[in-house]
Amino acid sequence: MVDIHHKLLKTLFIAFLFIGVGCHETRTGSNPEPQQLLEGTWNWEQSSGGFAGTTIKPEDSGYRIKRIFTGDSEFMVYRNDTLLYSGTYSIQPPADKKQDYIIKYEVQQQNDNYKTTNQPAQYISFVSADSLVLMDTCFDCYTSFWSR
Repeated sequence: MVDIHHKLLKTLFIAFLFIGVGCHETRTGSNPEPQQLLEGTWNWEQSSGGFAGTTIKPEDSGYRIKRIFTGDSEFMVYRNDTLLYSGTYSIQPPADKKQDYIIKYEVQQQNDNYKTTNQPAQYISFVSADSLVLMDTCFDCYTSFWSR
């Protein structure tokens, strides 16, 4: 009887060991960092939000917006192929795993016809490698959807 309990406990221990190892989450080369996913040119698809909960799309607004993020932490924002502003960015890890990364911008150059004091920080989320969501970090602000 003791031998059967010993085998049962040993089998359960090994099973739980495999389950624990299989469920352990790790960050490896197979999971690219947010900056690697962000690099490249992103085209604006739509923005939704604001106090009235409106949705704005390029075909309704009469303009296109393009964001370019480089690997050396620089960004550029274009409206109808005219540079609006550019500068540097940094990506901050989430406080816990349930939150998204935060991207912070520092505007260093801007078009004379477009004045901004600074681009506010945004939550950053990747739906896929070619689909980006940028969410303003304030109540009643906008969520913007981007594609490559």
